[in-house]
Amino acid sequence: MVRAMPVKTVTTFEDYLAFEETSQERHEFVDGNLFVMAGGTNRHSMIVLYLISLLMQQTLKKSFYIQ
Repeated sequence: MVRAMPVKTVTTFEDYLAFEETSQERHEFVDGNLFVMAGGTNRHSMIVLYLISLLMQQTLKKSFYIQ
């Protein structure tokens, strides 16, 4: 997969955080370069919630067996 050109180049992670505070879009920080992140969908959100639910169930089951 070909990655898009960076939107902006920053020197430090702190610069990235400062830029994100005022940005209307979310960005991914990779080796000092910022790339626009794609927006999520309702379907994506439901999948994430489902996976979190499954992980929580497994975590709770294991914590009760360790006593």
